[in-house]
Amino acid sequence: MESGVTDGNSFLALMDLTVRGSILLISLVCLSLACGGGQSSDQSVRSAENDIRTTETITPKTEGRSGSSDRGTNTATTSSLKGHIAKASTERSPTPEPMLKLFDPASDGFGFANFPGGSGAATVGVNDLVELFGSDGLCIPGDSGLCKPYPGIELFLGQLNAVLANGLCYGISASVTNHFSGDITLGGIGPETKTVVDLSRGDELDHSIAKLHMMQFSEEYRAILDTYLKDRPEEIARELMDSFENQVIPPYTLALYTDEGGHAITPIGIEETESGFKVSVYDSNWPKETRRVDINGDSWEYQGSAVLITEDKKSGGGLWTGQGPGSMALLPHTIPNDGFDCFFCQETGPGLSKSIGSVILVNAQDIRNTTFEMASNDGQTMTWSTLGRLGSLESVKTYILPSQSESSKVGSDILMVVVPPEINNFEVNLTLLNGSNEEVDQVDSFGLILVGPGIPTTVTKGHILEEPEEDSTNILQFSKDPLTDTVVLAIDSKKVETIESATIQSTTFVELSSDERYEAIVVDDALDDVVVVRKETAEVVYSLKTVLNDIETPLRTTDTGDGLRFSKFSDGSVTVESPDNDVINKTVDTGYEVAFADGTTASFEIGEDRAMIGNFSDGSTSIRFESGNGVHSTADGWVINEPTRGEYEVLRENVKGLLEKPSLDDLSEDITIASEAREIMRGLIFEEQFRQDPNADSQLDVEDEPSVGNGISASNERVEIIYDKYELLKR
Repeated sequence: MESGVTDGNSFLALMDLTVRGSILLISLVCLSLACGGGQSSDQSVRSAENDIRTTETITPKTEGRSGSSDRGTNTATTSSLKGHIAKASTERSPTPEPMLKLFDPASDGFGFANFPGGSGAATVGVNDLVELFGSDGLCIPGDSGLCKPYPGIELFLGQLNAVLANGLCYGISASVTNHFSGDITLGGIGPETKTVVDLSRGDELDHSIAKLHMMQFSEEYRAILDTYLKDRPEEIARELMDSFENQVIPPYTLALYTDEGGHAITPIGIEETESGFKVSVYDSNWPKETRRVDINGDSWEYQGSAVLITEDKKSGGGLWTGQGPGSMALLPHTIPNDGFDCFFCQETGPGLSKSIGSVILVNAQDIRNTTFEMASNDGQTMTWSTLGRLGSLESVKTYILPSQSESSKVGSDILMVVVPPEINNFEVNLTLLNGSNEEVDQVDSFGLILVGPGIPTTVTKGHILEEPEEDSTNILQFSKDPLTDTVVLAIDSKKVETIESATIQSTTFVELSSDERYEAIVVDDALDDVVVVRKETAEVVYSLKTVLNDIETPLRTTDTGDGLRFSKFSDGSVTVESPDNDVINKTVDTGYEVAFADGTTASFEIGEDRAMIGNFSDGSTSIRFESGNGVHSTADGWVINEPTRGEYEVLRENVKGLLEKPSLDDLSEDITIASEAREIMRGLIFEEQFRQDPNADSQLDVEDEPSVGNGISASNERVEIIYDKYELLKR
């Protein structure tokens, strides 16, 4: 074989294996795919005689043969690549190191079955994401050396672990494959435990399996999958045959797709028969066994996964069959040297986003009875189920990623939908394919997550209810205006019970009633407003801007910039937490209770004249009338008059009970006023004096107030904030 390394397009892993004869490396697996618990036996089949370990760079799928069969050189080269992960590679020494090594399911596979992840040691954390995807757009910049994730990343992590709870079959496959290839060493292997099959589950191993399970979601793996979905089963069989004959043994997973869902297994040998091909495989559902896939032209059949079998496994029942392009694919299991591109990371500036478009993940309790529907604003539609897909939205890609554990009783595959960036407006709905099954508890529950650069990470949860066609609504409506960088998300479906969303800094949580519609508006990646509307009357039940407007007063400032958290609960109560740690609460048919960060509290209620009256724990009072004007006073006679919303003048009651304009000296003498209100009034007084006498700034140089200058600057900033906030609310 000629020596060579495929430049920057070389396959991202370095699998140092060269094979003599008909050998094979296994990749164990279930590409994200469903792995229910099967019965184990002691049966095993060896499909390779010798495996001479070398240092070589491997590239996946080739078009035809790659190189000669010269045994003197151990670096594989390919003239053309199909389905490879384009990442930088590293050359290794070509010096061969002979070593007898063949994959035996009875020793090289785990002795335990697939299990649920997402909890305990099998929880994926932010550091695991950083290890695989890097920190750009994932961690908030800082100097602490620790990764504090963006709110959207935390939200994604929660849903990722919920998905892992379905099972970790791909992670199990990737762990065993990478250990077999020498790329990783599984914890626990040592003098007492020399084979993988003898390993017992523990915290370290469970965590490693869960982390590697994430690779199946990557853009790189989807890109490889795309190259095979148009191939006929016979073409894929010949691809395997060519790989073995050319002694190129990439860590393939054989993914199978039918109207029952998906499954994945590891091909460890292949032979051509009179009728087609027989592929020997390792199935993680059946520890210690070697099983077989029969391929005949355009069709194939396989009996292996316990998930698919309803009768005794030796009876011949539960045979899984597929036909035509898209029913079979090959995938690798290796880890890129420079990590995966991150499709869920937050966009924080030009060049930082590694992905484009948006991605939807549907975690349905029974994906086999679920229909996914999408429509764009130009009238194009797409309908997907495990039976197939229809419609004209061909640029939208769909992938089934099964991962069912032994304890699951119904299908728990994951649907991934990849929406290209040119589709800026679309609607999404979920319906039941064959109606609900009342005998199975929670069978119609679902979770849906939307992620992407410049898109608020959004999670909806609920139940896929059967509803009359005239009452049908959308689980998710998405609209993005690239010119104004405005994103609008709307949800008005009775099926949705909870909504969580996160921009780069702000978050929302809403428990939606069946008669309510939810809308979130995001401008320049910052949360602009959240609105909950009564669907029948279009009455605004709550909105973020309304809450902030109602409690706005010059006596206190609440930061209304990005970093807010808005929560609306099923009992009708609302909580808003500001970036500067003020907390606003409101219950049904009552006013607002506000706890300011400085320890002051306030109650705001609407009076008989429809004015909003605020009473503060320090004795201050704020009154805002329906017309927008207001009067705000402290306990010791200082008054901020607001003749027009956002325009203020500071007055002080003198000993005669008359209001007069005070000086800065008067303000500095009165130490009973809260510091925040004092700074606001200081700026207002200074501005008034400066208008009357441009030289009035000399009054700032008071000997016993060396810090007044800084106070004026801070005060002016706060006043500007008030004006800016008012302008924002007017819009």
